[in-house]
Amino acid sequence: MSTVTGAPQQRTPVRPARILLHTFLVVTALSWLAPLLWALFAALRPYSETSTKGYVSWPDKLSLANFTNAFEQSDMLHYLGNTLIIAVPAVLVTLLLSSMVAFYVSRFDFRVNLFLLLVFTAGNLLPQQVIITPLYRMYLLIDLPGITMSGKLYDSALGLVLIHVAFQSGFCTFVLSNYMRSLPHELTEAALVDGASVWRLYWQIVLPLCKPAMAALATLLSIWIYNDFFWALVLISTGENMPITSALNNLSGQYFTDPNLVAAGALLTAIPTLIVYFALQRQGLTLPQATCFCYLGAPPVSTQRRLRIPGIAYGGDYNPEQWPEEVWAEDMRLMREAGVTMVSVGIFSWALLEPSEGVYDFSRLDRILDLLHENGIAADLATPTAAPPAWFFRAHPQALPVDRDGRGLSYGSRQTFCPSSPAYREAALRITGELAARYADHPAVVMWHVHNEYGCHNAECYCEVSAQAFRRWLRARYENDLAALNDAWGTTFWSQWYYDWDEIIPPRATGAVPNPAHRLDWRRFCSDELLSLYKAEREVLREAAPEVPATTNFMVMFAFDALDYWRWAPELDIVSNDHYLQSMDPESEIDIALSGDLVRSLAGGRPWLLMEHSTGAVNWQPVNRAKTAGELRRNALAHVAHGADGIAYFQWRAAKAGAEQWHSAMLPHAGTDSRIWRDVVALGADLKALAEVRGSTGTASVAIVWDWNARWALGLPSQPSEEVRYPDLVRSWYEPLWRSGVAVDFVRPDADLSAYRLVLAPSLYLVDDEGAANLTRFAEAGGTLAVGFHSGAVDENCHVRLGGYPGAFREALGVRSDELFPLLPGESVGLSEGGTASLWSERLRLEGAEAVTSYTSGPLTGVPAVTRRTYGTGTAWYVATLPDPSTLAALLDRVRTEAGVEPVRVTPEGVEAVLRRGENADYLFLINHGERDAEVEVAPDGTELLTAKRLEGGSVTVPAGGVAVVREPRRRSAIRARS
Repeated sequence: MSTVTGAPQQRTPVRPARILLHTFLVVTALSWLAPLLWALFAALRPYSETSTKGYVSWPDKLSLANFTNAFEQSDMLHYLGNTLIIAVPAVLVTLLLSSMVAFYVSRFDFRVNLFLLLVFTAGNLLPQQVIITPLYRMYLLIDLPGITMSGKLYDSALGLVLIHVAFQSGFCTFVLSNYMRSLPHELTEAALVDGASVWRLYWQIVLPLCKPAMAALATLLSIWIYNDFFWALVLISTGENMPITSALNNLSGQYFTDPNLVAAGALLTAIPTLIVYFALQRQGLTLPQATCFCYLGAPPVSTQRRLRIPGIAYGGDYNPEQWPEEVWAEDMRLMREAGVTMVSVGIFSWALLEPSEGVYDFSRLDRILDLLHENGIAADLATPTAAPPAWFFRAHPQALPVDRDGRGLSYGSRQTFCPSSPAYREAALRITGELAARYADHPAVVMWHVHNEYGCHNAECYCEVSAQAFRRWLRARYENDLAALNDAWGTTFWSQWYYDWDEIIPPRATGAVPNPAHRLDWRRFCSDELLSLYKAEREVLREAAPEVPATTNFMVMFAFDALDYWRWAPELDIVSNDHYLQSMDPESEIDIALSGDLVRSLAGGRPWLLMEHSTGAVNWQPVNRAKTAGELRRNALAHVAHGADGIAYFQWRAAKAGAEQWHSAMLPHAGTDSRIWRDVVALGADLKALAEVRGSTGTASVAIVWDWNARWALGLPSQPSEEVRYPDLVRSWYEPLWRSGVAVDFVRPDADLSAYRLVLAPSLYLVDDEGAANLTRFAEAGGTLAVGFHSGAVDENCHVRLGGYPGAFREALGVRSDELFPLLPGESVGLSEGGTASLWSERLRLEGAEAVTSYTSGPLTGVPAVTRRTYGTGTAWYVATLPDPSTLAALLDRVRTEAGVEPVRVTPEGVEAVLRRGENADYLFLINHGERDAEVEVAPDGTELLTAKRLEGGSVTVPAGGVAVVREPRRRSAIRARS
C-alpha cells in the first residue's frame, strides 16, 4: 500500500473569466440535453396528469411507475437479448473486416487496392430503401436449416447481422483507411525490416495504434445497430425474434394514448448504449470527438496533445529542491523578468518524492507547481525515473547494470539501472502513476517530460536479465525461427552456429572481432528496449491525462548514436532535443544547423522543442569553453530558425554542489550582475517578438539520407578503414549546402521522396533492398541522386552484396568497382578537375556512366573518381572519394544547380539564411557568424521582427555577430542578395 505525505494539493482561486466560461459551458450542456431532460420529466409523470393539465405544467407527483410498467409490458429483457445477439457480432465483424481491408489499402500499394476500397465504400452510395424488395425476396429464398431458428435467412438474427455488416463496413473502411494513412509509414517499414509478418504488423502494431478510432467506431456502430428499426421491420416478421426497438411497439398500442409510458420505455432502452459509450470513452475519444473524427477521417489525438503555451516557449530545467525555499520567490521574480514561460521540474527528484518504497511525499512539489501557476509559468512535469534512489538499489541490487567486460556498476550517479530490469520497470511505472494521478489536472502542467536523455549512460547492459530480454527480442524478430537467425548472422563463419536460443548471449567482450550482425541486432535491441520503457511510462500518463502531450529529450548531436530516433519519433506527441556545442569545433554553428534540420525531419517537418542547451560552458568536456559575445543569442535563434518552437536551457539556477556545479545556467553563480543574465533577459524579449513565428515550418527541396542502422554498421570493427566515420561524412556534404543557403531535410532510405528535387546519400554503407529501390526509383522518375563512397555495400544483416561495389546502387549509378583502396591518414591524391581527395578511393569501371573527375596521382591514376549517369528521366552521381572541402563544395553546387535547387537567399560569406513558412507570411532568419556587418536584400515591404522596423528600402543590415528576422509576404520569384 502506498502512503502519501504532505499537504493536499492547493488550487489557485478561480478567476472571473473562468467563472464566465464555466457558466457558458453549463448553459450549453443543459440546452444540448433539453430533449433528454424533457423525456425524463414526461416519463416520471402519469399520463392522466399530462392529459388533464397539459405537457407544460407543474407536476402533482413524480414516480417510477411508468418505468416499471414499460419494463413489464414490453418484455424488455427478452428483446434486449435479441438485440445483443444481433449487435455484438455485427459490430465485431464489421470492425474486423473493415480494419483488415483498410490496413491493406492504406499501408501497401498493389494494383487493385483502390478498386478494393471502392467496392467496400460503394454500398454507402445506394439509398437503402431502393433495395428493400430485392433483399427481402433474396432473404426469403435462402434456406439455412439448422443454422437459424427460422430455417431461412429471413426472420433470423443472422440476416440482420449480415445486412448491418454489409452497409456499415464501407463507412468504417473509409474512416479507418484515412486514419491508418496518417500513421507514419516508417512504422510499417521498420516492422517489416525487423522481420515482422504482415499479420503481426496488422494485429500487434497497426491495430493497437488505431485503438482510438476503433473505439469511436465501436461507439457509433453500437448505437446505430442497437437503435435500428428499419431493417428489423423489413427482414423480421416474428415478434419473438425482433430486437429491442420493437419493445416499444409492444406497449399495447400506447403510442397514441400514453406517450409518457413510451418515454419511460425509450429511456430504459437507452441504458445499454450509455454503458457502451462510457466503457469506450476511456479509449481516448468521447462521443462528439468520435463523430467529428469519423466524418473528417483524421485522428484528433494529435491535435489534442499540443503545447498550450502562446508564442515561442522559453525556460529551462528548474531544480528548486536544491535550494532553500526562501529562494523560490526570487526565482519567480527573476523568471518573470527574463520572460520565462515554461520550466521542466522534477527530473531528478525521485529520492525526495518517494523517500522509501511505497511512501510518497509530494508536499514540496505541490508548492512548487502552485507557485509556478500563480506566476503564470507553465510546468513541463517530469517523471523522475532517470535517477532511481539508493533505497531502490539496496532492495533490488540485480537492477544495476553490467558493462561489456562483465563488471557490475554501482549506483551513485544517474541512469545506473538495467533497462531490462523488471524491478526497475515496476518501480518506474509506480512513481509515474502516482505523479499522473496527482497532477493530471493541475493547471500548471502543460506537458509530461518522460525520463531524461534515454540511453545517455546506460544504453547497453550485458547482464543475464538483458540476455534473456535480448533472446525474447530475437525470437520476435526472427519469428521463433533459429535457422533464420543463423542465416541472418552468418553463423557458419568461425563455428558460431546456434542450436538453442539459450546459447545466444549479448556481444560481451571476447578474444577476437565479434560477429557484425550479432552486434548490429544488439544495437537495435538496446534502442527498442529503452523505447519500450518510454512507451510504458507514456501510457500511464495518457491514461490519467489523455490531452496532455508527452515528450522525452532526444540527443541529436555530434557523439550520441545509441538510439534509432526514426523509430522513437512517432511515439512522441512533441519531439524535443538536447544540443550542446563541442568546444573543439571552431564552426559549431554548422552542427547546430545540422542537428536542427535532423530534429525537424524527425518531427515530420513540424516544429519541435529545444529542451536543453547551455548559456555558456558545460562541465563534461576536456576543455569547457565559455560562449563569446552574442553567441548565446545566435545559438538560440539558430535553433528557432531550424524549426524550434521552444528554447530551454540546463538549467535555471547554476548549482553550487553536485556533478554539474560547473555547468552554466540562465542565472549564473555571479547572479544578475553578469553578461549571461543580461543576455538571458534580452533573449526573452527576442523570443516574445518572434511569437508569430510559432507553428511555421521549413521548406526544402534537398534531402540527405540519414539512417542509424547504417551508422551503427559502419562503426563496427574490421571495416576497410577505421578513418571513415558516418557523422563526419554527412557533415562534409551538409556543410557546402549550409554555406550556400540551401534548405535541407533528412530522410530515411525508404521515405517518400516525391517532394524533393535532389537526394544525397553521403554514407549509406548498409541499406536494405527496399531502401535501395526507393532511392533508385527517385532518380529513375526524374530526380537527382548523389551517392557517396562505400554505400550500398551490405544488406540489413551486414551481408556483403556480391558482384562488385557499390552493391545495391551499381545499376543505377552505372559503375562497378572490384577493389577498394582506402587512403592512409594524411595521404591525398590529385583530381583532374582540380583539387585533391583523401580518405578513400576505389578501382572504378564505367558501365553506363560518364567520368566527371579522375585521379591524377596515386595507385589509381586515370581511374574515375566522380561519375554521372542519366538514369531513366533523372540523374545519378557517384562520388567515390572525399574531395577537399572547396572541391566538394563546387561539385555539390554543380549537382544541385543541375537539379534546379536554389538557395533560400544568396548572402555574404558568413551569413546563414534560413526560411520558415507560415500560413500568411515567410520568416527569413539571417544570422551573421562573421566579424563584419552584412547587407542582405529582402522584400521591400518586409518587417524586421526583432526591432519591429519596416524595411522600406528592400534590404536589411545584419550586424557582425547579430541576427535579423524578416517577415516577408509570400513571393514566387527568388530574391537575390548583395554583399
